[in-house]
Amino acid sequence: MSYYDLESVYTFLEKKGTVDIVDQVRVTSITKVGFNDMEGIQWQINVKLITNPKYKNKLLRVVTNSTWTDDYGNDPKEIKYNLEENLNTTLG
Repeated sequence: MSYYDLESVYTFLEKKGTVDIVDQVRVTSITKVGFNDMEGIQWQINVKLITNPKYKNKLLRVVTNSTWTDDYGNDPKEIKYNLEENLNTTLG
């Protein structure tokens, strides 16, 4: 499984035509991986793209740090909920 960053996930969801392929975005899990003095808390977030029946669903492993997740909260459950809402809003 490849690693992605949040920016690439947002870029994909914003592309024209993505809304025709992807029906919903789900954050399936969020795990604290470690801490770095420069970047803060490092997270591994599994994001599932639920597609329409013509395509296969896709599971993405996203690696990011607290710089990108601070807007979504500090608690993993809060980050998971807010990030999922934001990704689905970006999808349209």
